[in-house]
Amino acid sequence: MEWKVNIDMSTKYSEPYYKSISIAFVSPNGAWNESKPGSTLFLSNVMSRCSKNYNEEAVAEGINGNGASLVYAVRRDMTVFGVRFPPENMDKVLPVFGDLLLNPSFRKRVVKTEQQLLIEDIQRRENSPNNKHSIETINNAFRGTSLENPTLPKIGDIKSIFYTDLRDRHEKIMSNYYWIPVVVGPEDIVSDINISQIVEQLGGQTVKASFRDPLPAETPRPMPFKFIPHRLAKQTYVSITMLGPKEKDLKTVVAYILGSSIIDGEADSLLYKRLREEKGLTYYTYSQVHTFAPHSLMKIETITSPNNTKEVIKESFQGIIDFIDGKLDDIDIDAHKAIVKTQTYSSTETTKGITLFLASRLRKSGKAITPEEIVRTVEKTTIKDVIRVFRSYFKRKNVATTITAHPKTNQKELQSIVLDAISNIR
Repeated sequence: MEWKVNIDMSTKYSEPYYKSISIAFVSPNGAWNESKPGSTLFLSNVMSRCSKNYNEEAVAEGINGNGASLVYAVRRDMTVFGVRFPPENMDKVLPVFGDLLLNPSFRKRVVKTEQQLLIEDIQRRENSPNNKHSIETINNAFRGTSLENPTLPKIGDIKSIFYTDLRDRHEKIMSNYYWIPVVVGPEDIVSDINISQIVEQLGGQTVKASFRDPLPAETPRPMPFKFIPHRLAKQTYVSITMLGPKEKDLKTVVAYILGSSIIDGEADSLLYKRLREEKGLTYYTYSQVHTFAPHSLMKIETITSPNNTKEVIKESFQGIIDFIDGKLDDIDIDAHKAIVKTQTYSSTETTKGITLFLASRLRKSGKAITPEEIVRTVEKTTIKDVIRVFRSYFKRKNVATTITAHPKTNQKELQSIVLDAISNIR
């Protein structure tokens, strides 16, 4: 098996206040190209346990015993595997990390234990209407594409995975696409780190190549209305989604994120004031932007009582339309700029946070967009930019509504209201 790392896209990031070092590798492999749903998530759990040359006790001693922790994430469109450690323990930590990465052990006992733990986690999440709703909302937004394949699989999927499947999946994700390295830490140390040397030390090969996204060019076909029955749902979960721009178009994406904050971000947002403060229809309503390799996705989520669901749907759509039509003149965009800047910095203040942030940017745009670049773009964005972007993307083909509620809910009535609201979109 050959593990190849694209050194041309390697990224270093430093801050004088960082006290630890984080070294991670990001791959375009993810849930999107699994032959068996859930195999990448399952594999990442097994990879963190033991390897060919280090049993569980040795891994605990070599990683945790040296003040280190693994940094790994499995998403629909990427996989990240890395380690964070004190600078003085680099030589002790990296050999263990490298063996976990390239030579994970698929001992039947370890596989069986991780399988059972994963099944229990899936059961816990499926019993939560909120968790179930979040997954199904994104599935619907990317319906008909590779990204419809969720990171969190079904219990039956996990039960059907054996150690041979994990071994095959490991070989595939390590060798079929180039990985990209990210190094984060104190400035005086990171500047001296030789990434090529570390890759070779870990057992990999360095290559030089331009960025190519392996995700197929697919057009999502979301259902305008999707109902998820959940027997434990005592409230109604309503999510309106809108497909947006690619992340490599930073100016447009930032305007999109700012618009999400204006519509339903913090307490000063449009729908928060309209749904919660003025009409008392909900305690919780919030909008956020998820970024994926081919698209960004805005999700406006409101949790309300069954009696208020119809009005929440109507008021939410009307609020967005009023904003796009320029009927609102009390928007304090500077306040929302401050919110977005604070959110950007707060998510990247730790070496783990900035590592995952940079890995995600590299995967989705082909370049390491830094928090500072995003903040500078936020400062230049105007309310006209935001409205222009929303007018471009708030189209019928991009908009969907997913509702999770008790099975006895009148689905046809809600569907009629949603479809009527969508018909008013230009």
